[in-house]
Amino acid sequence: MKGNMKNRFLIIVVLISLYFAGCSPANAVLTPEYKNKKISRQNLTIIRLFEEPSIDNTSDVIDDLGEGEPTEVYLSYFDKTFTTSFRNSSCFDKIYLVKNISQTNLEKRELAVNSREKMKMLLPKDSIRIENDSIKTDYLLFVDKLKIHRTAGSSGSWIGTMHTGGSFPTLYHQINFVFWDNKQGKIISYGHVEDESIVIFAMTKSNWEFVIQGLTKKILAYSPFVNPYLDY
Repeated sequence: MKGNMKNRFLIIVVLISLYFAGCSPANAVLTPEYKNKKISRQNLTIIRLFEEPSIDNTSDVIDDLGEGEPTEVYLSYFDKTFTTSFRNSSCFDKIYLVKNISQTNLEKRELAVNSREKMKMLLPKDSIRIENDSIKTDYLLFVDKLKIHRTAGSSGSWIGTMHTGGSFPTLYHQINFVFWDNKQGKIISYGHVEDESIVIFAMTKSNWEFVIQGLTKKILAYSPFVNPYLDY
């Protein structure tokens, strides 16, 4: 009898958790004007606003991505992998990456992600087209505030005949983004996305690649840019 009561209690807790997870506010916004648009085969410039990501697990960077100063090692890997992932999405013809951008015609803007959350990012003013020697495309992607950490696994515990609470180590990434229509001078979409890679045995470079590719797919999911080969 006690075992049945415990199992029923656990089921109720799971159902309540799923209900509230379903009610969680969205973490990104595709503006109404672009919801029904399908855009493909354009050129894109990725503008990395952050100079340094926030990395809690710097020792993993050295172990998996190579020797050197952890931030520099990671940024070199991120720039290449993030850009390649967008290039492989087949949404765009050409992809460019800009690491430094003049702040002329840029301003700190605050955007409401949902009813509970706002984000701030350095962006163009409305109706402004950003164009210089390194930016000549009609579409821009601003990315900022990249956060990285890894959680340790846990063995879990037993409640009666049910095992609960166990987990594998997990690598997490989170990043803020804004897609900008550089022809019209307006925001296409914005917000933050996060992705994770579960470490089954030992963490390797493939875990880092997987989670960065996951960020790419989730950013594109909040956009009108069409990729016919991927299921978002």
